[in-house]
Amino acid sequence: DDDDDDDDDDDDDGGGGGEGVPGASGGAPSRALFYNAKNVEFHATFPSIDASELLEECHSCGLNKSEKWYAGRLYVTRARVAFSTKKGNVHDAPKGVPSGAMTVNVPLASLALVQPKFGSQCGFQLVTLDQQRFLFTNFSDRVAERLCTLLIEQLLAATVRRVEQRATSQAAAAATPTTADGGAAATTTRPRSATEVAATFYHRANSDFRRHFGLPHEELVDDFSCSLLVSVGVPARGHMYMSRHYVCFSARTLGRKTKIVLPFADVIELCEDVESSRLYTCIRIRTASAQWLFAGMQHRAFVLRLLVSLW
Repeated sequence: DDDDDDDDDDDDDGGGGGEGVPGASGGAPSRALFYNAKNVEFHATFPSIDASELLEECHSCGLNKSEKWYAGRLYVTRARVAFSTKKGNVHDAPKGVPSGAMTVNVPLASLALVQPKFGSQCGFQLVTLDQQRFLFTNFSDRVAERLCTLLIEQLLAATVRRVEQRATSQAAAAATPTTADGGAAATTTRPRSATEVAATFYHRANSDFRRHFGLPHEELVDDFSCSLLVSVGVPARGHMYMSRHYVCFSARTLGRKTKIVLPFADVIELCEDVESSRLYTCIRIRTASAQWLFAGMQHRAFVLRLLVSLW
């Protein structure tokens, strides 16, 4: 049963960014709390990374490496690209390609090349200085373009730093400004505060949500990785998004795009479903004309409570 491990933590009230949810009492979502949940998730997944390193981007995606395919989550900071999956999602793997568990931590200083990959499995490939290759796929076109731009900028900055490090100490000393007493002047750039990073992170996520689903006036409350079960074929692995008035879903699996925009006002039933699938315990969302089954959530009970509170 590929979904068993994902459901182990269903009774945990945390997870999935839920700490930033305003709850049933209403009100706009807290940018800081929305971001903090993602940043905490990143540092819990990679505990060896210094806590002062702030998350810049966080997206579900696929990783192709060494003829294996992995479904997981990509984390980008100013210093590294990291990827992790609790376990490989066999349902998302291309036919004939094995899947499994994988954790990747690539310092940006070690990058040699960033190659955009657009098409059916939109993404990019990273090539390191020691010729390791990591192909990340299943992003939206807009997110892939933004990630490529960010990483290419960081690659150029890292290249400049390596060139500067090769310069002679005499040339470096000659170019260093001095103070009145002859000492080297400090040339530091003020780092962005956690509040500024949180605001930027939420703005990007909210902007992507609004643009992707055509909801220009909605405020993103939270999002969760999950799978949409379909009657024929493999489940569509993607993301569920919630605002005050809508529940939405988007997936891009094996070149197949899925998008659902559902007003809470149209929902007539929202509950846990243990009978519709023999492999999964699902969340069922039903309207007068259709129903959808969502599975594979790490904190299903919490997601259900949040949906009900917004409904």
